[in-house]
Amino acid sequence: MELGINIKITGIRGATDLDCSIPESDQSRRVKLYIVPGTVSPDGYYISITMPGAIEDVPSCRGKDFLLIADYHLSETGETTINYIDEELKNA
Repeated sequence: MELGINIKITGIRGATDLDCSIPESDQSRRVKLYIVPGTVSPDGYYISITMPGAIEDVPSCRGKDFLLIADYHLSETGETTINYIDEELKNA
């Protein structure tokens, strides 16, 4: 498991493996990673990237149908500060 500019996760809770990168920015941002139904995203993940002062995107499904598995701050230099990580993800 890797969280930061690069995200690598071995599939958990029915989702597939995830290997992607967050776009570079000269601003810090908050990143939240959700498990979502396949009707929202075929790979089972939704990534919300929120810039300072912006409104956060959330998955386009009912709150009971998605699960927050990671919440972290990504600095403009790529430094990661974890706010929350789901126990299953931590052990993946």
